Amino acid sequence: MGELLEGFVSLVEGEEDLLSIAELMNEEETDDWTLLVKCFTELHVSTVATDLRRINKFYNLKRWQEVSIMALIKLMEIMVKETEQLTPEMVENMGKHMKHQFSEKYDGSMFG
Repeated sequence: MGELLEGFVSLVEGEEDLLSIAELMNEEETDDWTLLVKCFTELHVSTVATDLRRINKFYNLKRWQEVSIMALIKLMEIMVKETEQLTPEMVENMGKHMKHQFSEKYDGSMFG
């Protein structure tokens, strides 16, 4: 495990009530992280193409950041597929905060 991830795991497993990653990254890394969080929050699974056009228009992303966004989009696709495979019994046993309803059935690859 890399130094950043090891530091984060230590924070998660620590006794502190608040978790701050600021001490784990330098200023440039914090800026990169902040930019990706902003981009991630602008993506919605049902409007990926529109959202990507807007992100591309407003942010000057580096290629590795674009790759990171594409990985998030793939994760969204996987999560939708897994959710579709839930049985009604599995959904009923979930906490109310975890229940999601999709109006359409998942029928294959969404984004590649």
